[in-house]
Amino acid sequence: MTTIDIITFPSTEEFVADPLKTGEAAFRKIVQAAGCRGIYTGIQVEDTRTGYLIVAWETYEHCKIITEQTDYPPLTETLKPWFSDGIDVQHIDFGANVTAALEAPTTEFGVVKLKPGKRKEDLIPIIQAITTTLDNTQDVVKPAVWGLSREHLDTFILCVGWPSKQVINIVFRYDPS
Repeated sequence: MTTIDIITFPSTEEFVADPLKTGEAAFRKIVQAAGCRGIYTGIQVEDTRTGYLIVAWETYEHCKIITEQTDYPPLTETLKPWFSDGIDVQHIDFGANVTAALEAPTTEFGVVKLKPGKRKEDLIPIIQAITTTLDNTQDVVKPAVWGLSREHLDTFILCVGWPSKQVINIVFRYDPS
Protein backbone atom coordinates (compact mmCIF):
# COMPACT_ATOMS: atom_id res chain seq x y z
CA MET A 1 0.00 0.00 0.00
CA THR A 2 1.49 3.32 -1.04
CA THR A 3 1.78 5.96 1.69
CA ILE A 4 2.43 9.61 1.01
CA ASP A 5 3.48 12.39 3.34
CA ILE A 6 1.57 15.54 2.47
CA ILE A 7 3.39 18.44 4.06
CA THR A 8 1.57 21.74 3.65
CA PHE A 9 3.07 25.03 4.72
CA PRO A 10 2.89 28.79 4.25
CA SER A 11 5.66 29.16 1.67
CA THR A 12 8.42 31.72 1.61
CA GLU A 13 9.58 33.74 -1.38
CA GLU A 14 12.66 31.49 -1.50
CA PHE A 15 10.49 28.39 -1.94
CA VAL A 16 8.31 30.03 -4.59
CA ALA A 17 11.41 31.16 -6.52
CA ASP A 18 13.21 27.78 -6.51
CA PRO A 19 11.82 24.94 -4.36
CA LEU A 20 14.30 22.36 -5.61
CA LYS A 21 17.38 24.44 -4.76
CA THR A 22 16.29 24.97 -1.16
CA GLY A 23 15.56 21.30 -0.51
CA GLU A 24 18.33 19.73 -2.56
CA ALA A 25 20.38 18.26 0.33
CA ALA A 26 17.32 16.84 2.08
CA PHE A 27 15.91 15.46 -1.18
CA ARG A 28 19.14 13.60 -1.97
CA LYS A 29 19.05 11.83 1.39
CA ILE A 30 15.32 11.05 1.35
CA VAL A 31 15.14 9.83 -2.25
CA GLN A 32 17.93 7.32 -1.54
CA ALA A 33 16.08 5.87 1.46
CA ALA A 34 14.67 2.37 1.11
CA GLY A 35 11.07 2.49 -0.06
CA CYS A 36 11.06 6.09 -1.30
CA ARG A 37 9.11 6.29 -4.58
CA GLY A 38 9.58 9.99 -5.23
CA ILE A 39 9.51 13.55 -3.97
CA TYR A 40 7.22 16.23 -5.37
CA THR A 41 6.93 19.92 -4.61
CA GLY A 42 4.38 22.48 -5.66
CA ILE A 43 2.46 25.61 -4.94
CA GLN A 44 -1.30 25.80 -4.57
CA VAL A 45 -2.73 27.30 -7.76
CA GLU A 46 -5.45 29.27 -6.00
CA ASP A 47 -3.15 30.58 -3.25
CA THR A 48 0.55 30.77 -4.09
CA ARG A 49 1.32 31.36 -0.42
CA THR A 50 0.65 27.66 0.26
CA GLY A 51 3.43 25.23 -0.56
CA TYR A 52 3.43 21.44 -0.74
CA LEU A 53 6.08 18.81 -0.22
CA ILE A 54 4.94 15.29 -1.05
CA VAL A 55 7.04 12.20 -0.35
CA ALA A 56 5.73 8.90 -1.73
CA TRP A 57 6.68 5.69 0.09
CA GLU A 58 6.12 2.00 -0.63
CA THR A 59 4.71 1.66 2.90
CA TYR A 60 4.25 3.72 6.04
CA GLU A 61 6.95 1.61 7.70
CA HIS A 62 9.50 2.86 5.14
CA CYS A 63 8.60 6.42 6.09
CA LYS A 64 8.99 5.68 9.80
CA ILE A 65 12.45 4.17 9.32
CA ILE A 66 13.95 7.37 7.94
CA THR A 67 12.26 9.61 10.52
CA GLU A 68 13.77 7.52 13.33
CA GLN A 69 17.34 7.94 12.07
CA THR A 70 19.61 10.23 14.10
CA ASP A 71 20.48 12.41 11.10
CA TYR A 72 16.83 13.08 10.24
CA PRO A 73 16.20 16.09 12.55
CA PRO A 74 19.21 18.05 11.20
CA LEU A 75 18.11 17.12 7.69
CA THR A 76 14.69 18.64 8.21
CA GLU A 77 16.35 21.81 9.50
CA THR A 78 17.70 22.39 5.98
CA LEU A 79 14.08 22.86 4.83
CA LYS A 80 13.34 25.68 7.33
CA PRO A 81 13.90 28.42 4.71
CA TRP A 82 10.74 27.09 2.99
CA PHE A 83 8.41 27.60 5.91
CA SER A 84 7.27 31.05 6.91
CA ASP A 85 5.15 29.77 9.83
CA GLY A 86 4.43 26.17 10.77
CA ILE A 87 3.60 23.05 8.81
CA ASP A 88 0.83 20.47 8.60
CA VAL A 89 1.91 16.86 8.04
CA GLN A 90 -0.49 14.08 7.10
CA HIS A 91 0.33 10.49 6.18
CA ILE A 92 -2.17 9.06 3.72
CA ASP A 93 -2.40 5.35 2.88
CA PHE A 94 -3.61 4.83 -0.69
CA GLY A 95 -4.92 1.45 -1.81
CA ALA A 96 -3.94 2.21 -5.41
CA ASN A 97 -0.75 3.58 -6.94
CA VAL A 98 -0.79 7.36 -6.60
CA THR A 99 2.29 7.97 -8.80
CA ALA A 100 0.39 8.87 -12.00
CA ALA A 101 -1.61 11.56 -10.19
CA LEU A 102 1.50 12.99 -8.51
CA GLU A 103 3.45 13.10 -11.78
CA ALA A 104 0.65 14.78 -13.74
CA PRO A 105 1.20 18.42 -14.74
CA THR A 106 -1.47 19.43 -12.18
CA THR A 107 -2.31 17.44 -9.07
CA GLU A 108 -5.47 18.11 -7.13
CA PHE A 109 -6.09 17.07 -3.53
CA GLY A 110 -9.65 16.94 -2.28
CA VAL A 111 -10.38 16.72 1.42
CA VAL A 112 -13.51 14.86 2.51
CA LYS A 113 -14.40 14.82 6.22
CA LEU A 114 -16.94 12.65 7.96
CA LYS A 115 -19.93 14.40 9.48
CA PRO A 116 -20.47 13.84 13.21
CA GLY A 117 -22.17 10.54 13.86
CA LYS A 118 -21.12 9.02 10.52
CA ARG A 119 -18.68 6.15 10.11
CA LYS A 120 -15.99 5.81 7.48
CA GLU A 121 -17.86 2.76 6.17
CA ASP A 122 -20.71 5.17 5.27
CA LEU A 123 -18.41 7.37 3.20
CA ILE A 124 -16.27 4.80 1.40
CA PRO A 125 -18.91 3.88 -1.24
CA ILE A 126 -19.42 7.56 -2.02
CA ILE A 127 -15.68 8.16 -2.43
CA GLN A 128 -15.39 5.04 -4.59
CA ALA A 129 -18.21 6.36 -6.79
CA ILE A 130 -16.39 9.70 -7.13
CA THR A 131 -13.12 8.06 -8.17
CA THR A 132 -14.93 5.76 -10.61
CA THR A 133 -16.66 8.77 -12.18
CA LEU A 134 -13.33 10.62 -12.41
CA ASP A 135 -11.65 7.59 -13.99
CA ASN A 136 -14.39 7.56 -16.63
CA THR A 137 -13.78 11.25 -17.40
CA GLN A 138 -11.72 11.73 -20.53
CA ASP A 139 -9.18 14.24 -19.25
CA VAL A 140 -8.27 12.70 -15.88
CA VAL A 141 -4.81 11.19 -15.49
CA LYS A 142 -5.84 7.74 -14.30
CA PRO A 143 -6.30 6.43 -11.72
CA ALA A 144 -7.94 8.91 -9.35
CA VAL A 145 -7.16 7.55 -5.89
CA TRP A 146 -8.21 8.05 -2.30
CA GLY A 147 -6.88 7.25 1.14
CA LEU A 148 -7.44 7.84 4.82
CA SER A 149 -5.31 10.22 6.91
CA ARG A 150 -3.40 8.55 9.73
CA GLU A 151 -3.45 11.79 11.70
CA HIS A 152 -7.13 12.63 11.21
CA LEU A 153 -9.16 9.41 11.14
CA ASP A 154 -12.27 11.29 9.98
CA THR A 155 -10.50 12.68 6.89
CA PHE A 156 -10.18 11.13 3.44
CA ILE A 157 -7.92 12.58 0.77
CA LEU A 158 -8.70 12.29 -2.93
CA CYS A 159 -5.75 12.65 -5.29
CA VAL A 160 -6.44 13.39 -8.95
CA GLY A 161 -4.00 14.15 -11.76
CA TRP A 162 -4.92 16.53 -14.58
CA PRO A 163 -3.17 17.58 -17.79
CA SER A 164 -3.64 21.27 -16.80
CA LYS A 165 -5.47 23.59 -14.42
CA GLN A 166 -7.65 24.72 -17.33
CA VAL A 167 -8.98 21.18 -17.83
CA ILE A 168 -10.16 21.06 -14.20
CA ASN A 169 -12.16 24.22 -14.79
CA ILE A 170 -13.73 22.80 -17.94
CA VAL A 171 -14.65 19.43 -16.40
CA PHE A 172 -16.16 21.07 -13.32
CA ARG A 173 -17.74 24.05 -15.05
CA TYR A 174 -20.97 25.07 -13.43
CA ASP A 175 -23.80 26.25 -15.63
CA PRO A 176 -26.48 27.91 -13.47
CA SER A 177 -29.09 27.69 -16.25
